[in-house]
Amino acid sequence: MRVGSFFSVMTKSLFVLLVMLIILSCKSRVTQTHLLNFKQFTIETPAAWTKVVCDSGDKRFGGIEMDSADFVHFSYGFDVGDLEDYVKNPADTTTLYIIYPPLSELGKNRNSEAGHETIDRKSAKIVFPIVPGVGVTGLFIDSVKTFNGRNMQFEMSGNNLKPKNEKAFLLALKTLKFAD
Repeated sequence: MRVGSFFSVMTKSLFVLLVMLIILSCKSRVTQTHLLNFKQFTIETPAAWTKVVCDSGDKRFGGIEMDSADFVHFSYGFDVGDLEDYVKNPADTTTLYIIYPPLSELGKNRNSEAGHETIDRKSAKIVFPIVPGVGVTGLFIDSVKTFNGRNMQFEMSGNNLKPKNEKAFLLALKTLKFAD
């Protein structure tokens, strides 16, 4: 066997091995998630996350346990909290004086910002910490559907999530699908 053909065979073998490793690594990423079905909605999460569900009158609530330290809860029903208590309000710059929040608001966690996004064709408020890991991460939808003339609302959030879980949770929120 010539030296040149030996290297040609080795190069082809390494190429085939590399392609196989890439394919296997892609498959393992796909199996690292699973679909959690909560009846009214589904969400795709990392495989290690587990669901918790409770029902109470006109509300369904529960959560997702991410690990031993992090948990996100959800509420689905009428008059669900809109997460506004956790969003930092910019100071009023239209006056010469700084306007502070009312006394009833003091002590509340105001370490998060809000943005808006469309999820499953619904307008959603996304709340995320200003500093990763310090503040509320979550979502609020004012009108998932209408029932008896009232809006069914949805809120899912967690507080002070580890940055890794926070990032995975924000990605998972984009996979929410609601039952019709």
